[in-house]
Amino acid sequence: MRADLHLHSLCSDGKYAPSEVAALCKEAGLSLFSLTDHDSVDGLAEGEETCKELGMSMSTAFTIFAKKVTREQRIPVEVSVDPFYSESNFRHLRESLDQLHRGDVVPKTMEELEAMENG
Repeated sequence: MRADLHLHSLCSDGKYAPSEVAALCKEAGLSLFSLTDHDSVDGLAEGEETCKELGMSMSTAFTIFAKKVTREQRIPVEVSVDPFYSESNFRHLRESLDQLHRGDVVPKTMEELEAMENG
């Protein structure tokens, strides 16, 4: 099962209307998603209506989460810092940039990398 349980719409700081979020999720092959707009439930009606048309369920993610929190009396996820901002990741990024500046690597465009992959 593919899912995304943290998506925002135009009702807070997202880029797409709730109906567009639902359609994009369907197109991406997600079977479950959660609209998690900041301080707003304004997009729920639009999102749920689109989900009905697409044969999806937007509220399932929250229902599953809420039931688990209630049953276990705790938040059933580990809360941690985004690994992108870890010191080891920044160290690796700095090393990669140093290699690039020294000329130890050959920069490639995305198109060149895709051509190499496709042989």
